[in-house]
Amino acid sequence: MGTIVSLTSTTGVLPLNIWICDSCDSAATCVYYGTTSSLPYSFTLPPEYENYSVYAIKVIDNTGCSYCLPN
Repeated sequence: MGTIVSLTSTTGVLPLNIWICDSCDSAATCVYYGTTSSLPYSFTLPPEYENYSVYAIKVIDNTGCSYCLPN
């Protein structure tokens, strides 16, 4: 079974666009995961990130504010 990631709260404005990244650096490689309009929101980490020792969740809210959450 894959790694479950849960977003439980935010100071951002819903809906949220969720990205999986290899880091929080400005040059990070990111893959779009999906959009949610409600929290809590749980999802399974994509298989290509299962072997990464470090990954990050990037969230962009409805106003365009970006937040990066390293694991």
